[in-house]
Amino acid sequence: MAFARKNAFGKMIKNLGRFTGLLAIIVVISLAGFSQASGKTTLRLSNGLAPGTFQNAKVLPSFAKEVQEGTDGRIIVELYPAGQLYRHIETADALHRGGVEMGFLSVNHWAGYNPVFGWNDYPFLVTDLDHFRQNEDKAFTIVDDLLEKIGAKLLAFVPYSSTCIVSKTLIERPEDVKGLRIRGISDPFFDAVKAWGGVPTAMRASEVYDALAKGTLTGAMTGWESVEKRKFYEAAGYVAGTTSPSIWGIFVNLNTWKGLPNDVRDIIEKAAKNASEMGFKGQRDIDEGSRKFLEKHGMTVKVFTPEEKVIWTKATKPAYDKYVERCTGKGYGGIANKVLEMFE
Repeated sequence: MAFARKNAFGKMIKNLGRFTGLLAIIVVISLAGFSQASGKTTLRLSNGLAPGTFQNAKVLPSFAKEVQEGTDGRIIVELYPAGQLYRHIETADALHRGGVEMGFLSVNHWAGYNPVFGWNDYPFLVTDLDHFRQNEDKAFTIVDDLLEKIGAKLLAFVPYSSTCIVSKTLIERPEDVKGLRIRGISDPFFDAVKAWGGVPTAMRASEVYDALAKGTLTGAMTGWESVEKRKFYEAAGYVAGTTSPSIWGIFVNLNTWKGLPNDVRDIIEKAAKNASEMGFKGQRDIDEGSRKFLEKHGMTVKVFTPEEKVIWTKATKPAYDKYVERCTGKGYGGIANKVLEMFE
């Protein structure tokens, strides 16, 4: 009886092994057939900007089209704007984990992983798009090297709307900010407002209009385009800038990147470079268009001269010192100082 049970058990194991082996073969053949049939790799690109922005309406679709055409349809870049997959910082987290293949986000959105990335939000460190482009290659090397440590790669920088100060009182010099409640969105902005003698205030963009209208907020650091699109000109009479360019980028998960053939990488990098050129040219025109629009709608628009930017930069030095302090605390003080020297 024991022998019979043992023999039956042996036959079951043997048959199970045959079934498992057959199943494995079927799966392999099926996957191979699917791969050959499709011959495509899909890269999802996430970002939190609204669909109607220049970047989502023009730049990223152009990038996706060039990649698809350049690879004869082997690579499909699927665009997911407006937080359809992930919002801004969530996109950085997803790229880090491998939860999404590509993303479009601000350099500062990576600051949670390394405070060095915060340089992008410090007012008057980089004074405008031209100032940034003079140092773009050096900045690329620093950003890409740091990203590699957290499993991501920078393909190209692309700007968003440059930053300005919209306010209910005229702001021409740093001392004009003293005592004013100014909205910011990150530690670099808060550090700068404090350095100018103002009171930094954290607030969502959707709340700024009402706060300005009611007088509970004196000013806000935001983009030229946002002042126009969010109609802040109805609640405040003055706007001054540019305080800094807003530098974003096209990023890719590092493991995803390493898994692509070399010829595909070349095509994607070329498409990213072309998207970057389109972005810088187009954003300049958009910022200028917003300034003209705001003037037309009754705002006093103050454009800082190079000499005035020097004064603002000196007044913002305590904020830069805080930047170095934060980075030093994480072991990156040397790189932080290198960033400051780069943009001097």
